[in-house]
Amino acid sequence: MPLPDDRSGFTQDTALTLLLSHWPGKIRRFLGIPGTAPHGSEQWAAALGALLGIATVVLATHAVVGQQAAIFVVPSLGASAVLVFAAPHSVFAQPWSVLGGNLLSALIGVLCQQLLPEATLAAATAVALSIAVMHAARCIHPPGGATALAAVIGGPDIHQLGFAYALYPVGLNCLILIGVGIAFNYPFAWRRYPASLMRYVHVETAHAPDAALPVKNTCSKRWNS
Repeated sequence: MPLPDDRSGFTQDTALTLLLSHWPGKIRRFLGIPGTAPHGSEQWAAALGALLGIATVVLATHAVVGQQAAIFVVPSLGASAVLVFAAPHSVFAQPWSVLGGNLLSALIGVLCQQLLPEATLAAATAVALSIAVMHAARCIHPPGGATALAAVIGGPDIHQLGFAYALYPVGLNCLILIGVGIAFNYPFAWRRYPASLMRYVHVETAHAPDAALPVKNTCSKRWNS
């Protein structure tokens, strides 16, 4: 159906303007872009924590498997660091998810590398089985997929470790990252890690004297320090 012409007071240019004015919001909702961003101090706290955590992990990995093999191992821990320091209360960031997800995925990756001679099939199977096992063990941790993948494509330096790959560098690095996450986040009462260290307090909130609604107890987002 053609758009009304100029005589109706509604031109094609007007229709285009109205259409474009509605699209930014629709695109933002479709892409899942939040309406607000975290406070600047929160962003820098997460960045500083990740800096300390990954620096420690890189040093440990270089000492255990060498710099060449670390190229394949450290990236999955980089993804874990994003969760631990940028989203410390996410279910994916909790210690069981970080440790269990990476350890189980590492074991599955080694098993697939040893049993499946074709690299592409081994890599795909390792990631798929890791997802299934993490679901079953209730330790979904997205970086675990990369940990399983590294066990397959990491080359001779990683392959020669066998199942010990799950203990070091993977298990060791997870413990280091969790330890740094606990120590770094603890001074910030609102972002203590793991989530079990958070302490809610109940605050009684009263309405204005002339308000008709009764006073009731509400749970605030303030924490015991």
